[in-house]
Amino acid sequence: MNNYKPYEFTLEQVKTWVGISTKTRSNDEIITNILKVLYTCGLIEYRMIDKIDNTTNFGNIKTMF
Repeated sequence: MNNYKPYEFTLEQVKTWVGISTKTRSNDEIITNILKVLYTCGLIEYRMIDKIDNTTNFGNIKTMF
C-alpha cells in the first residue's frame, strides 16, 4: 500500500476505517496489538511519533504512526 512510501496515520483513523468506536480510548489496545503482530510477522514497519496539530488554536500534540 502507498507504493512502499511512508504513510502517517492515527489510531482514530484506523478505528474509523475498521468500524470500531472512536469515542473511547479503551479499544486502542486492540489496534496497537494488531500493529504489533503485523510488525512481528514482518508485514509492516511502524513507529510512534508526536506531532503538533495545527488544526486547532491550541497546538495539541497528536500521536501518529
